[in-house]
Amino acid sequence: MAVHLVSYLKDQFTPGVIDQLSTELSEPPERVAKIVQGVIPTLLGGLTRRVQASGGASAVYSFLEKGDYGKTPFDVGQVTDTHQETIETVSAGRDFLETVFGDKLNQTTELIGTFSGARAESVRVVMSLAGSVLMGVLGRQEQEKGLTSHSLKTLLAGQATLFRTALPAGLASVGSLLDFDELETPAGPPTAVQGADNFSGTVVNPNIPKSPDGDRQRENVRWLRWAMVLMAILVAALIVQKCSENQNSVDGVSTDSTARVEPNAVEDTSAATKNSVLESHGQVADSTAPGALGIRDDKPANVADVITQVELPGGRKLKLAERSFNGRLARFLASKPQRLDRTFTFENLTFDIGSAKITAESQQNVNDLVEIMKAYPTMTIKVEGHTDNTGNADTNLQLSRDRAASVRTALVTAGISGDRVTTQGYGDSQPLATNDNAEGRQRNRRIDVAVTKI
Repeated sequence: MAVHLVSYLKDQFTPGVIDQLSTELSEPPERVAKIVQGVIPTLLGGLTRRVQASGGASAVYSFLEKGDYGKTPFDVGQVTDTHQETIETVSAGRDFLETVFGDKLNQTTELIGTFSGARAESVRVVMSLAGSVLMGVLGRQEQEKGLTSHSLKTLLAGQATLFRTALPAGLASVGSLLDFDELETPAGPPTAVQGADNFSGTVVNPNIPKSPDGDRQRENVRWLRWAMVLMAILVAALIVQKCSENQNSVDGVSTDSTARVEPNAVEDTSAATKNSVLESHGQVADSTAPGALGIRDDKPANVADVITQVELPGGRKLKLAERSFNGRLARFLASKPQRLDRTFTFENLTFDIGSAKITAESQQNVNDLVEIMKAYPTMTIKVEGHTDNTGNADTNLQLSRDRAASVRTALVTAGISGDRVTTQGYGDSQPLATNDNAEGRQRNRRIDVAVTKI
Protein backbone atom coordinates (compact mmCIF):
# COMPACT_ATOMS: atom_id res chain seq x y z
CA MET A 1 0.00 0.00 0.00
CA ALA A 2 1.25 3.46 -0.90
CA VAL A 3 0.58 6.85 0.61
CA HIS A 4 -3.14 7.56 0.29
CA LEU A 5 -2.66 11.20 -0.65
CA VAL A 6 -6.21 12.51 -0.21
CA SER A 7 -6.50 11.05 3.30
CA TYR A 8 -2.98 12.11 4.20
CA LEU A 9 -3.56 15.75 3.32
CA LYS A 10 -7.03 15.81 4.91
CA ASP A 11 -5.55 14.54 8.15
CA GLN A 12 -3.22 17.56 8.19
CA PHE A 13 -6.06 19.97 8.83
CA THR A 14 -7.30 18.96 12.25
CA PRO A 15 -9.90 21.10 14.10
CA GLY A 16 -7.04 22.66 16.04
CA VAL A 17 -5.18 23.60 12.86
CA ILE A 18 -8.40 24.97 11.34
CA ASP A 19 -8.86 27.20 14.41
CA GLN A 20 -5.25 28.43 14.22
CA LEU A 21 -5.59 29.26 10.54
CA SER A 22 -8.90 30.96 11.22
CA THR A 23 -7.12 33.37 13.57
CA GLU A 24 -4.13 33.79 11.24
CA LEU A 25 -6.26 34.52 8.20
CA SER A 26 -9.08 36.43 9.93
CA GLU A 27 -11.55 34.01 8.34
CA PRO A 28 -14.35 32.11 10.15
CA PRO A 29 -13.42 28.45 10.85
CA GLU A 30 -16.22 27.17 8.62
CA ARG A 31 -14.75 29.09 5.66
CA VAL A 32 -11.28 27.73 6.34
CA ALA A 33 -12.73 24.21 6.47
CA LYS A 34 -14.43 24.79 3.14
CA ILE A 35 -11.17 26.09 1.65
CA VAL A 36 -9.49 22.85 2.75
CA GLN A 37 -12.32 20.83 1.22
CA GLY A 38 -11.67 22.44 -2.16
CA VAL A 39 -7.89 22.81 -1.98
CA ILE A 40 -6.89 19.16 -1.40
CA PRO A 41 -8.45 17.51 -4.47
CA THR A 42 -7.60 20.56 -6.58
CA LEU A 43 -3.93 20.38 -5.58
CA LEU A 44 -3.65 16.62 -6.13
CA GLY A 45 -5.67 16.62 -9.33
CA GLY A 46 -3.76 19.61 -10.66
CA LEU A 47 -0.44 17.88 -9.93
CA THR A 48 -1.63 14.73 -11.69
CA ARG A 49 -2.72 16.64 -14.78
CA ARG A 50 0.65 18.44 -14.76
CA VAL A 51 2.69 15.24 -14.79
CA GLN A 52 0.41 13.76 -17.45
CA ALA A 53 1.13 16.66 -19.80
CA SER A 54 4.03 16.48 -22.23
CA GLY A 55 7.24 17.11 -20.30
CA GLY A 56 5.29 17.72 -17.09
CA ALA A 57 6.61 14.76 -15.11
CA SER A 58 10.20 15.75 -15.88
CA ALA A 59 9.53 19.37 -14.90
CA VAL A 60 7.99 18.43 -11.54
CA TYR A 61 10.70 15.86 -10.87
CA SER A 62 13.38 18.45 -11.65
CA PHE A 63 11.76 20.86 -9.19
CA LEU A 64 11.67 18.18 -6.46
CA GLU A 65 15.25 17.17 -7.18
CA LYS A 66 16.53 20.68 -6.45
CA GLY A 67 14.68 21.06 -3.14
CA ASP A 68 16.13 21.14 0.37
CA TYR A 69 13.66 19.41 2.67
CA GLY A 70 15.50 19.78 5.96
CA LYS A 71 12.95 22.34 7.20
CA THR A 72 9.93 21.18 5.22
CA PRO A 73 7.24 20.11 7.73
CA PHE A 74 5.84 16.60 7.85
CA ASP A 75 2.47 18.02 8.84
CA VAL A 76 0.76 21.40 8.80
CA GLY A 77 0.33 21.43 12.58
CA GLN A 78 4.09 21.88 12.96
CA VAL A 79 4.04 25.35 11.43
CA THR A 80 0.76 26.98 12.48
CA ASP A 81 1.78 27.74 16.06
CA THR A 82 3.68 30.90 15.13
CA HIS A 83 3.22 33.55 12.45
CA GLN A 84 6.86 33.33 11.35
CA GLU A 85 6.79 29.57 10.77
CA THR A 86 3.54 29.85 8.86
CA ILE A 87 4.74 32.50 6.43
CA GLU A 88 8.05 30.70 5.81
CA THR A 89 6.20 27.50 4.92
CA VAL A 90 3.72 29.41 2.76
CA SER A 91 6.59 31.02 0.85
CA ALA A 92 8.19 27.63 0.12
CA GLY A 93 4.88 26.07 -0.90
CA ARG A 94 4.01 28.83 -3.37
CA ASP A 95 6.93 27.97 -5.64
CA PHE A 96 5.63 24.41 -5.80
CA LEU A 97 2.13 25.66 -6.67
CA GLU A 98 3.49 27.72 -9.55
CA THR A 99 5.24 24.63 -10.89
CA VAL A 100 1.98 22.68 -10.66
CA PHE A 101 -0.58 25.22 -11.90
CA GLY A 102 1.47 27.70 -13.93
CA ASP A 103 -0.61 30.59 -15.27
CA LYS A 104 -3.82 28.96 -14.01
CA LEU A 105 -2.92 29.43 -10.33
CA ASN A 106 -4.62 32.80 -9.82
CA GLN A 107 -7.85 31.73 -11.51
CA THR A 108 -7.86 28.47 -9.55
CA THR A 109 -7.53 30.18 -6.18
CA GLU A 110 -10.16 32.77 -7.08
CA LEU A 111 -12.64 30.01 -7.97
CA ILE A 112 -12.02 28.25 -4.65
CA GLY A 113 -12.39 31.62 -2.91
CA THR A 114 -15.80 32.09 -4.49
CA PHE A 115 -16.78 28.53 -3.51
CA SER A 116 -15.69 28.98 0.12
CA GLY A 117 -16.69 32.62 0.57
CA ALA A 118 -13.13 33.44 1.60
CA ARG A 119 -10.52 35.78 0.15
CA ALA A 120 -8.33 34.43 -2.65
CA GLU A 121 -5.24 35.22 -0.55
CA SER A 122 -6.56 32.97 2.23
CA VAL A 123 -6.99 30.18 -0.31
CA ARG A 124 -3.40 30.63 -1.48
CA VAL A 125 -2.13 30.38 2.10
CA VAL A 126 -3.98 27.11 2.75
CA MET A 127 -3.02 25.67 -0.62
CA SER A 128 0.62 26.69 -0.07
CA LEU A 129 0.67 24.93 3.31
CA ALA A 130 -0.79 21.75 1.79
CA GLY A 131 1.57 22.08 -1.16
CA SER A 132 4.60 22.41 1.11
CA VAL A 133 3.74 19.19 2.95
CA LEU A 134 3.02 17.33 -0.31
CA MET A 135 6.25 18.67 -1.78
CA GLY A 136 8.11 17.37 1.30
CA VAL A 137 6.59 13.89 1.02
CA LEU A 138 7.49 13.55 -2.65
CA GLY A 139 10.82 15.35 -2.35
CA ARG A 140 12.07 13.15 0.47
CA GLN A 141 10.93 10.12 -1.49
CA GLU A 142 13.00 11.34 -4.45
CA GLN A 143 16.09 12.08 -2.37
CA GLU A 144 16.00 9.10 -0.01
CA LYS A 145 14.16 6.30 -1.77
CA GLY A 146 14.78 6.75 -5.45
CA LEU A 147 11.51 8.20 -6.73
CA THR A 148 11.77 8.76 -10.49
CA SER A 149 9.68 10.87 -12.84
CA HIS A 150 8.10 7.64 -14.14
CA SER A 151 7.18 6.34 -10.69
CA LEU A 152 5.86 9.77 -9.69
CA LYS A 153 3.53 9.66 -12.68
CA THR A 154 2.52 6.09 -11.78
CA LEU A 155 1.79 6.99 -8.14
CA LEU A 156 -0.48 9.89 -9.07
CA ALA A 157 -2.22 8.05 -11.89
CA GLY A 158 -2.99 5.26 -9.44
CA GLN A 159 -5.12 7.66 -7.39
CA ALA A 160 -6.42 9.93 -10.16
CA THR A 161 -10.05 8.83 -9.89
CA LEU A 162 -9.99 9.54 -6.14
CA PHE A 163 -8.79 13.09 -6.80
CA ARG A 164 -11.56 13.72 -9.33
CA THR A 165 -14.37 12.31 -7.18
CA ALA A 166 -13.13 14.18 -4.07
CA LEU A 167 -13.66 17.55 -5.80
CA PRO A 168 -16.81 19.20 -4.34
CA ALA A 169 -19.76 19.62 -6.69
CA GLY A 170 -19.54 23.38 -6.26
CA LEU A 171 -16.11 23.39 -7.87
CA ALA A 172 -17.07 22.02 -11.28
CA SER A 173 -15.52 25.20 -12.73
CA VAL A 174 -12.14 24.18 -11.31
CA GLY A 175 -12.54 20.69 -12.75
CA SER A 176 -13.30 22.21 -16.14
CA LEU A 177 -10.38 24.63 -15.94
CA LEU A 178 -7.89 21.88 -15.08
CA ASP A 179 -9.40 19.13 -17.30
CA PHE A 180 -10.33 16.86 -14.40
CA ASP A 181 -12.50 14.77 -16.71
CA GLU A 182 -9.20 13.19 -17.83
CA LEU A 183 -8.43 11.93 -14.30
CA GLU A 184 -8.94 8.17 -14.48
CA THR A 185 -7.02 5.47 -12.62
CA PRO A 186 -5.78 2.88 -15.10
CA ALA A 187 -6.75 -0.74 -14.45
CA GLY A 188 -4.05 -3.28 -13.70
CA PRO A 189 -2.39 -5.43 -11.03
CA PRO A 190 -0.51 -3.85 -8.13
CA THR A 191 3.21 -3.28 -8.53
CA ALA A 192 5.94 -3.62 -5.92
CA VAL A 193 6.13 -0.82 -3.39
CA GLN A 194 9.36 1.11 -3.06
CA GLY A 195 9.75 2.66 0.36
CA ALA A 196 6.11 3.71 0.78
CA ASP A 197 4.55 4.27 4.20
CA ASN A 198 1.12 3.02 5.19
CA PHE A 199 -0.65 6.24 6.11
CA SER A 200 -4.04 4.60 5.76
CA GLY A 201 -5.50 1.16 5.38
CA THR A 202 -6.93 1.91 1.96
CA VAL A 203 -5.30 -0.03 -0.84
CA VAL A 204 -4.18 2.29 -3.60
CA ASN A 205 -3.18 0.77 -6.90
CA PRO A 206 -0.79 1.09 -8.57
CA ASN A 207 1.89 1.94 -6.03
CA ILE A 208 5.33 3.42 -6.54
CA PRO A 209 7.18 0.82 -8.62
CA LYS A 210 10.69 -0.32 -7.86
CA SER A 211 13.43 1.07 -10.03
CA PRO A 212 17.13 0.14 -10.25
CA ASP A 213 17.74 3.89 -10.36
CA GLY A 214 16.72 4.01 -6.72
CA ASP A 215 19.45 1.58 -5.66
CA ARG A 216 22.03 3.44 -7.71
CA GLN A 217 20.92 6.76 -6.22
CA ARG A 218 21.23 5.49 -2.64
CA GLU A 219 24.71 4.19 -3.40
CA ASN A 220 25.68 7.53 -4.91
CA VAL A 221 24.39 9.34 -1.82
CA ARG A 222 26.59 7.20 0.45
CA TRP A 223 29.69 7.97 -1.64
CA LEU A 224 28.75 11.66 -1.75
CA ARG A 225 28.51 11.84 2.04
CA TRP A 226 32.00 10.37 2.43
CA ALA A 227 33.35 12.79 -0.17
CA MET A 228 31.79 15.73 1.67
CA VAL A 229 33.36 14.61 4.97
CA LEU A 230 36.81 14.38 3.37
CA MET A 231 36.36 17.77 1.72
CA ALA A 232 35.34 19.34 5.04
CA ILE A 233 38.49 17.97 6.69
CA LEU A 234 40.65 19.36 3.88
CA VAL A 235 39.01 22.80 4.08
CA ALA A 236 39.47 22.88 7.88
CA ALA A 237 43.16 22.05 7.48
CA LEU A 238 43.60 24.87 4.95
CA ILE A 239 41.86 27.34 7.25
CA VAL A 240 44.11 26.40 10.17
CA GLN A 241 47.18 26.77 7.98
CA LYS A 242 45.99 30.14 6.67
CA CYS A 243 45.24 31.48 10.14
CA SER A 244 48.75 30.55 11.31
CA GLU A 245 50.37 32.74 8.64
CA ASN A 246 51.50 36.31 9.41
CA GLN A 247 48.81 38.38 7.71
CA ASN A 248 49.84 41.98 7.28
CA SER A 249 50.12 44.61 4.61
CA VAL A 250 53.67 43.56 3.75
CA ASP A 251 52.55 40.03 2.99
CA GLY A 252 49.85 41.41 0.76
CA VAL A 253 46.97 40.61 3.16
CA SER A 254 45.41 43.63 4.82
CA THR A 255 44.86 43.50 8.57
CA ASP A 256 42.52 46.50 8.47
CA SER A 257 39.09 45.21 9.51
CA THR A 258 37.34 48.20 7.95
CA ALA A 259 36.46 47.35 4.36
CA ARG A 260 36.79 50.20 1.89
CA VAL A 261 34.06 50.43 -0.70
CA GLU A 262 35.08 51.87 -4.05
CA PRO A 263 33.03 54.93 -5.11
CA ASN A 264 31.31 53.08 -7.94
CA ALA A 265 30.73 49.87 -6.03
CA VAL A 266 27.22 48.66 -5.24
CA GLU A 267 26.70 47.09 -1.85
CA ASP A 268 24.29 44.15 -1.87
CA THR A 269 22.65 44.14 1.54
CA SER A 270 19.56 42.12 0.76
CA ALA A 271 18.06 40.11 3.65
CA ALA A 272 14.90 38.02 3.64
CA THR A 273 11.99 39.56 5.50
CA LYS A 274 8.43 38.55 6.32
CA ASN A 275 5.41 38.00 4.09
CA SER A 276 4.35 41.61 3.64
CA VAL A 277 7.78 43.33 3.63
CA LEU A 278 10.12 44.63 0.91
CA GLU A 279 13.58 43.13 0.57
CA SER A 280 15.76 45.57 -1.39
CA HIS A 281 19.33 46.03 -2.60
CA GLY A 282 21.44 49.12 -1.93
CA GLN A 283 20.43 52.59 -3.09
CA VAL A 284 18.60 52.59 -6.39
CA ALA A 285 17.87 55.64 -8.51
CA ASP A 286 14.11 55.41 -9.01
CA SER A 287 13.17 58.90 -10.20
CA THR A 288 11.52 57.52 -13.31
CA ALA A 289 9.04 55.33 -11.44
CA PRO A 290 5.48 56.65 -11.26
CA GLY A 291 4.98 58.63 -8.07
CA ALA A 292 8.63 58.37 -7.06
CA LEU A 293 10.15 61.26 -5.13
CA GLY A 294 13.75 60.67 -6.19
CA ILE A 295 16.44 58.48 -4.62
CA ARG A 296 15.29 55.28 -2.93
CA ASP A 297 16.96 54.48 0.38
CA ASP A 298 16.00 50.88 1.02
CA LYS A 299 18.99 49.13 2.57
CA PRO A 300 17.47 46.67 5.03
CA ALA A 301 18.93 45.90 8.44
CA ASN A 302 20.49 42.48 8.90
CA VAL A 303 21.58 40.28 11.78
CA ALA A 304 25.11 41.71 11.73
CA ASP A 305 24.01 45.35 11.74
CA VAL A 306 25.47 47.65 14.38
CA ILE A 307 23.15 48.95 17.10
CA THR A 308 23.89 52.56 17.94
CA GLN A 309 22.38 55.17 20.23
CA VAL A 310 20.89 58.02 18.22
CA GLU A 311 20.30 61.36 19.90
CA LEU A 312 17.32 63.23 18.51
CA PRO A 313 16.42 66.92 18.83
CA GLY A 314 14.88 67.68 22.23
CA GLY A 315 17.06 65.16 24.06
CA ARG A 316 15.30 61.98 22.96
CA LYS A 317 17.61 58.98 22.55
CA LEU A 318 16.91 55.79 20.62
CA LYS A 319 18.88 52.60 20.13
CA LEU A 320 18.61 51.77 16.43
CA ALA A 321 20.27 49.42 13.98
CA GLU A 322 22.31 51.62 11.64
CA ARG A 323 20.80 50.19 8.46
CA SER A 324 17.27 49.80 9.75
CA PHE A 325 14.47 51.96 8.40
CA ASN A 326 14.43 54.19 11.47
CA GLY A 327 18.24 54.36 11.63
CA ARG A 328 18.49 55.54 8.03
CA LEU A 329 15.61 57.98 8.45
CA ALA A 330 17.15 59.51 11.61
CA ARG A 331 20.50 60.04 9.87
CA PHE A 332 18.79 61.60 6.87
CA LEU A 333 16.90 64.09 9.06
CA ALA A 334 20.01 64.92 11.12
CA SER A 335 21.90 65.81 7.93
CA LYS A 336 19.48 68.73 7.42
CA PRO A 337 18.94 67.90 3.74
CA GLN A 338 18.25 70.69 1.30
CA ARG A 339 16.11 68.46 -0.91
CA LEU A 340 13.45 66.02 0.18
CA ASP A 341 14.07 63.53 -2.61
CA ARG A 342 14.37 60.24 -0.77
CA THR A 343 11.91 57.43 -0.19
CA PHE A 344 12.58 54.96 2.63
CA THR A 345 11.34 51.40 2.71
CA PHE A 346 9.90 50.39 6.07
CA GLU A 347 11.44 46.91 5.72
CA ASN A 348 11.07 45.91 9.38
CA LEU A 349 7.31 46.45 9.39
CA THR A 350 5.16 43.35 8.91
CA PHE A 351 1.48 42.50 8.70
CA ASP A 352 -0.59 39.43 9.36
CA ILE A 353 -0.97 37.32 6.21
CA GLY A 354 -3.50 38.75 3.79
CA SER A 355 -4.56 41.54 6.14
CA ALA A 356 -3.68 45.11 7.13
CA LYS A 357 -3.09 44.29 10.81
CA ILE A 358 0.41 45.23 11.95
CA THR A 359 2.08 42.34 13.77
CA ALA A 360 2.94 42.66 17.46
CA GLU A 361 6.66 42.19 16.76
CA SER A 362 6.62 45.28 14.52
CA GLN A 363 5.22 47.57 17.22
CA GLN A 364 8.64 48.69 18.50
CA ASN A 365 9.58 49.82 14.99
CA VAL A 366 6.38 51.88 14.84
CA ASN A 367 7.15 53.31 18.30
CA ASP A 368 10.63 54.38 17.12
CA LEU A 369 9.09 56.19 14.14
CA VAL A 370 6.72 57.94 16.54
CA GLU A 371 9.68 59.16 18.63
CA ILE A 372 11.45 60.45 15.52
CA MET A 373 8.34 62.35 14.41
CA LYS A 374 7.91 63.84 17.88
CA ALA A 375 11.53 65.03 17.76
CA TYR A 376 10.76 66.79 14.46
CA PRO A 377 7.35 68.33 15.23
CA THR A 378 6.95 70.01 11.80
CA MET A 379 7.90 66.90 9.86
CA THR A 380 5.25 65.39 7.57
CA ILE A 381 5.36 62.06 5.74
CA LYS A 382 3.57 60.12 3.05
CA VAL A 383 3.01 56.39 3.66
CA GLU A 384 2.78 54.34 0.47
CA GLY A 385 1.53 50.76 0.25
CA HIS A 386 2.62 48.26 -2.43
CA THR A 387 1.85 44.60 -3.20
CA ASP A 388 2.99 41.93 -5.64
CA ASN A 389 0.73 40.96 -8.55
CA THR A 390 -0.60 37.75 -7.03
CA GLY A 391 -4.39 37.66 -7.16
CA ASN A 392 -6.89 40.27 -8.24
CA ALA A 393 -5.50 43.74 -9.06
CA ASP A 394 -8.42 45.55 -7.39
CA THR A 395 -7.98 43.46 -4.23
CA ASN A 396 -4.26 44.21 -4.20
CA LEU A 397 -4.93 47.93 -4.60
CA GLN A 398 -7.33 47.93 -1.67
CA LEU A 399 -4.92 45.90 0.48
CA SER A 400 -2.11 48.36 -0.23
CA ARG A 401 -4.39 51.26 0.75
CA ASP A 402 -5.52 49.50 3.91
CA ARG A 403 -1.96 48.75 5.00
CA ALA A 404 -0.82 52.32 4.44
CA ALA A 405 -3.86 53.51 6.40
CA SER A 406 -3.05 51.04 9.17
CA VAL A 407 0.39 52.62 9.60
CA ARG A 408 -1.19 56.07 9.74
CA THR A 409 -3.69 54.89 12.35
CA ALA A 410 -0.89 53.47 14.51
CA LEU A 411 0.98 56.80 14.37
CA VAL A 412 -2.11 58.88 15.14
CA THR A 413 -3.05 56.56 18.01
CA ALA A 414 0.43 57.15 19.46
CA GLY A 415 -0.10 60.92 19.44
CA ILE A 416 1.03 62.07 15.98
CA SER A 417 -1.35 64.63 14.46
CA GLY A 418 -3.32 63.15 11.59
CA ASP A 419 -2.54 66.07 9.28
CA ARG A 420 1.15 65.12 9.40
CA VAL A 421 0.59 61.74 7.73
CA THR A 422 -0.92 61.17 4.29
CA THR A 423 -1.32 57.77 2.64
CA GLN A 424 -1.59 56.26 -0.80
CA GLY A 425 -1.91 52.71 -2.08
CA TYR A 426 -0.41 51.64 -5.41
CA GLY A 427 -1.33 47.94 -5.38
CA ASP A 428 0.93 46.06 -7.80
CA SER A 429 1.47 48.99 -10.20
CA GLN A 430 5.00 49.92 -9.02
CA PRO A 431 7.06 46.72 -8.72
CA LEU A 432 10.76 46.95 -7.90
CA ALA A 433 11.50 43.41 -9.08
CA THR A 434 10.03 40.65 -11.18
CA ASN A 435 6.85 38.99 -9.97
CA ASP A 436 7.88 35.73 -11.63
CA ASN A 437 9.56 34.27 -8.53
CA ALA A 438 9.10 34.29 -4.75
CA GLU A 439 12.06 36.58 -4.07
CA GLY A 440 10.84 39.22 -6.48
CA ARG A 441 7.29 39.12 -5.12
CA GLN A 442 8.63 39.49 -1.60
CA ARG A 443 10.54 42.60 -2.62
CA ASN A 444 7.44 44.10 -4.20
CA ARG A 445 5.33 43.69 -1.05
CA ARG A 446 6.38 46.76 0.91
CA ILE A 447 5.54 49.97 2.76
CA ASP A 448 7.45 53.06 1.64
CA VAL A 449 7.73 56.30 3.62
CA ALA A 450 8.56 59.59 1.95
CA VAL A 451 9.43 62.70 3.98
CA THR A 452 7.40 65.55 2.48
CA LYS A 453 8.40 68.29 4.94
CA ILE A 454 10.86 68.74 7.81
